[in-house]
Amino acid sequence: MASKTDEDEIGSEDSGSDDGAELNKQRLAHEEAESKAIDEDWAHLTATDATSGSGWYVASLSNYGSTSFKVGDFFKCSPSGQTRLEALPGDHPIRAIFSLFKLAFNRYCDGRCDDDVKVRMYCYQLTDLYILDMLLHYCRIFPIHVILHPQLYTFKKIRENADSFLERAKASGAIATEGAPERLVNLIQVRAVTLDNLGEYACMHRKGIMISDMSLVGSYNLSTNARKNNWETMDLIATNAKALEAFDELWKKLADRQVNLLSPRKDLLPRWEHREFDAWMAKLSSSKRQKTA
Repeated sequence: MASKTDEDEIGSEDSGSDDGAELNKQRLAHEEAESKAIDEDWAHLTATDATSGSGWYVASLSNYGSTSFKVGDFFKCSPSGQTRLEALPGDHPIRAIFSLFKLAFNRYCDGRCDDDVKVRMYCYQLTDLYILDMLLHYCRIFPIHVILHPQLYTFKKIRENADSFLERAKASGAIATEGAPERLVNLIQVRAVTLDNLGEYACMHRKGIMISDMSLVGSYNLSTNARKNNWETMDLIATNAKALEAFDELWKKLADRQVNLLSPRKDLLPRWEHREFDAWMAKLSSSKRQKTA
């Protein structure tokens, strides 16, 4: 979370306008709420589920899904503050997301799809620790391509969650089964859109997850706030071939914007986040020196 000093510095780069200062204030408030929600999830997880294994950092996720999953199904959520995944209704969007990945996995195991087993994702934010666990599990089985909105906060939270997963696996003795998250995380193939020469309000705001014949589309971000604090929807529809073509075309255009999620390049971020990025890198370097001292 940014300190007051960080906020002053970041805000000075965003814009000299009142609109820019207000936008920055809103962004910081949203990040603070997201960080609080993530901390609540980790506290709940630590207190209630110390198990880890079977290729999942949170073992209970291996059987998670929706009560119905067919083209035409509609998924929705409203603010609940709920941390317990099992308490979420069967038509919650996060359940649908897990079901889509499980479907891709079942097809892979049955040998019916081969190259068609690829998951394509448009992603504005990727901070939900349970979604990250899912991606870390499936990325070793079939390709996952993510077109991402470049946001330093997302990179920070992915690293923090990966570090926590590592400690969790070490504590349970399951590291040999699951692998180290710092190795797995970059099996997720991510490319970031560019915001260069665009206005400060520009963003990659698409949200969607596609396999060859089914797609989840809607407002749902892959964030903790979306799961716990927002009104959100997703629809399960038949995949449009043109949608796959459009994704793959943009993917090729972003070939030079491949993201190392644990060590992202500064030039992938918008300029107004460069100073905050430098401060983050300095903090990580200092922490690494302290651990090796």
